[in-house]
Amino acid sequence: MTDMADDRLVNVKVHKRVDPIAAEAGRSFLGRGDDQAQPDNDPLDSPPMQALFRRLMGFTRREMDLQAENRVQMAIDHDYYDHIQWAVDDAVTLESRGQLPAVYNKIATAVNWVLGTERRTRVDWKILPRNSEGAKAAERKTQYLKYVADVNKAAFERSRAFADMVKGGMGWLEDGAQNNDDGEMQYSRHAPWREMLHDSASRRVDMSDWRYVIRQKWLDTDVAELINPSRAFIVHKSTRDADALGSSLWFSDDFPDQDEQAGHLADGVFARQRVRVFEMWYRVPARIKKVQGGEFHGQEYDPTDAVMRAAVEGELCHIAEQQQMQVRLAIFTTAGLLYEGRSVKQRAKLSRFQG
Repeated sequence: MTDMADDRLVNVKVHKRVDPIAAEAGRSFLGRGDDQAQPDNDPLDSPPMQALFRRLMGFTRREMDLQAENRVQMAIDHDYYDHIQWAVDDAVTLESRGQLPAVYNKIATAVNWVLGTERRTRVDWKILPRNSEGAKAAERKTQYLKYVADVNKAAFERSRAFADMVKGGMGWLEDGAQNNDDGEMQYSRHAPWREMLHDSASRRVDMSDWRYVIRQKWLDTDVAELINPSRAFIVHKSTRDADALGSSLWFSDDFPDQDEQAGHLADGVFARQRVRVFEMWYRVPARIKKVQGGEFHGQEYDPTDAVMRAAVEGELCHIAEQQQMQVRLAIFTTAGLLYEGRSVKQRAKLSRFQG
């Protein structure tokens, strides 16, 4: 009901227009309704896991803060290559006077020369044997690595990473293993620099002292739910709720528009539902059982390996406990953990969500 008083509009009752077709499309795309229930006794909701989640979020926030200024400068460097060299205010002033903010991009010319040099000097794998007896094995390894590089288009992926490095100072290449049904078991692909956060406390150029590396990626919500279907409520909560981290300007270099973040457009038509997922590889001190002596020397003891277990029981080797850094993997949103565990056993399962 609407009343008019003193030429002002008062007591206005607003009814939100709902598009039933769009609403139904949104529900079917998400794959579940708003009444997503949280399961009881999930280990990822235990106090130790919640403490770990807060710690990992703390690492993420810290790196966002420390690297924010540097990432802005990297974005400017990429803009200069892409002919975006005028400040917005200056460009508007010129256009208001009927002038074109022209750019004579000498930076792109110099960068393209470097990029072209890299492309012209690409090389193939060549495995050299240590002695004449290993010649055949070295040849087979060379052929296999050449095959893996060809099917993954590794030369092009390396060039993309190199281009990021030349333009902005840092480039990333991801190498790993995946399920056979997703393609070749070994893969190599470019990772955009905007997705990556590294340990800023590192001092070694080979990155061997990194405690963690973080990858942030926007995924469709139905894809994110496949990481751990029992944690779908976490994805649902992260999609619906705006929070300090998810809406931060720290991520303005890779953030969907506000209508997309809210899950709908102004006319009521649902847009793609996406959620920011963080993948953190981090290292913790742990005591590991290592095999000493025999053909398994230096490997971690695996009691499920029948051959290794038989070698230990036959006293062909022995087990010694050592302290070393163990790599673990955590996948989470701003609302909670989706997965946490040792990386060596889960990488093939989770890699298909990272590309």
